[in-house]
Amino acid sequence: MGVGNFTDKERLVFYNILKYPDYGDKQISEVTGVKPSTVTAIRRRLKEDGLFRTVMVPAMNRIGFELITVSYGRFSPTADRKAKEAFFKKVKEDKNVFYALEGGDIVLLMSFARNYSEVKKTIDSYIFFFNSHNLSSNGDWRFLLFPFEVSKLISYFHYHHIFAQLYDVEDSIEVDDITYEDCTLYHLSRKEKQCLYAMVKYPQDTDIDIAKKAGLSRQGYANIRSRFMENGLIHKHNVLNLQKLGMDILAISYSRFNPRRPLRERSQGIRKIMEATPEFLMLSGNFENIMLGVFKDYEHYNRVKLNAVRIYQQHDFLRGEPEISLIPLQSARVIKDLTFSQVLEDLLDTARDE
Repeated sequence: MGVGNFTDKERLVFYNILKYPDYGDKQISEVTGVKPSTVTAIRRRLKEDGLFRTVMVPAMNRIGFELITVSYGRFSPTADRKAKEAFFKKVKEDKNVFYALEGGDIVLLMSFARNYSEVKKTIDSYIFFFNSHNLSSNGDWRFLLFPFEVSKLISYFHYHHIFAQLYDVEDSIEVDDITYEDCTLYHLSRKEKQCLYAMVKYPQDTDIDIAKKAGLSRQGYANIRSRFMENGLIHKHNVLNLQKLGMDILAISYSRFNPRRPLRERSQGIRKIMEATPEFLMLSGNFENIMLGVFKDYEHYNRVKLNAVRIYQQHDFLRGEPEISLIPLQSARVIKDLTFSQVLEDLLDTARDE
């Protein structure tokens, strides 16, 4: 199996591994009609080739975090390399940052915050760093705040839709009436905090190993894991390695919406945009939206862009055209790739103090 070249069976199995990350090989076999032994062999080859990995994504909106933030911007052409590296060190040390990428002098950061005061302190510290190190001017950066209570994670690092579009696999997009994120607070016990941290920190480990690292019996771990799943506190994702698949462009698209068309009224338009765009993240508030998509090359990007703008215009959604920044993926560097364990470390420290 060459990287990016798949047989019909491989494409079908890979798509369903991405779509149903909780399914074992037997369940994937039932969905696809491919023999279980073949599914097992394909899954093993895909992992060995580094084409995907498994992560456990916690529902931060349920455990005391009020906002998700997206920050991106461009370094000055004259920015010093040492200053850039110092900035990346700062990003790596920022526990609340869970995704960070840089390429073509553009940097993208995603992070969580417990409240507005916390995120404002972080933004101020970054702006101070940019200015004091001559890295960028304030106007070159956007800091977008999406409070969970009035926002929706429409697509949140789900990759099956991208794969379907890029490799011509039949796919269906279902977008129900858009509602805001559930922010009902779940009060974690000490053992639950330890369990959540271990699940997120060691997603590739067996249940027995995770239980040991969490200081729990196997049955105790199984009970807590079941509770987490039932309450939507954690979700399993199989994450594509976009660079290994040979994708050339990552596009950051920021849109402002018509105030007469709030989030709840945009369901059908959102479905059409998702059908037309190979995106893996779409985060929307009432009047603004951020979307991350990947493309084979510039021609592919331009074709999709024109179609997406046409759809937005047909539904009278936009206030002005989307602002789009492009990152060349093949030369990009991943600083943090869905690293959620750092943000949970304070929870673990709290558990030790109880």
